[in-house]
Amino acid sequence: MEGAAAADVKRLIELQERIGKLVLETIQSAPREPPRPRLVAGLDAAYSRRYSAAVGVAAVLDYGSLTLRGYGAALGEPPLPYIPGLLAFREAPVLYTALRAAPGAPELLVVDGHGLGHPRLAGIASHIGLALGLPSIGVAKRRLYGVERVEDKGCEPPCV
Repeated sequence: MEGAAAADVKRLIELQERIGKLVLETIQSAPREPPRPRLVAGLDAAYSRRYSAAVGVAAVLDYGSLTLRGYGAALGEPPLPYIPGLLAFREAPVLYTALRAAPGAPELLVVDGHGLGHPRLAGIASHIGLALGLPSIGVAKRRLYGVERVEDKGCEPPCV
């Protein structure tokens, strides 16, 4: 765990366990049918090996017309190295900054990364959504845990 002490990692995992509990409480107290959002923000981060920097981008769309309202971008140094399961602590700072630079006030976040599909229910989408008091959807490229039960070719199985 180069760049991150084992004690620090343990504290971050404990924090994620608390975040996961708060996320569940938030979901349980949410309205059964939330209002349709007017503005939706998509959040993603990328890295430059050459400059050891992270770039965060927030694109804001009008949900009704799917037209781009604008975007915000931010550049920053990742506060810690990539550690599986702890991506939120690496990317969230630059994504918060990008979102603050974006126009409008999104009512829903779509985040490149896990949300509830995280072993502690505390993926980056959960972190950001909870911190900002906004509903969030995590869209991940790979599964962190569990199995996918694919019944039919082309189906989209839930995380189990």
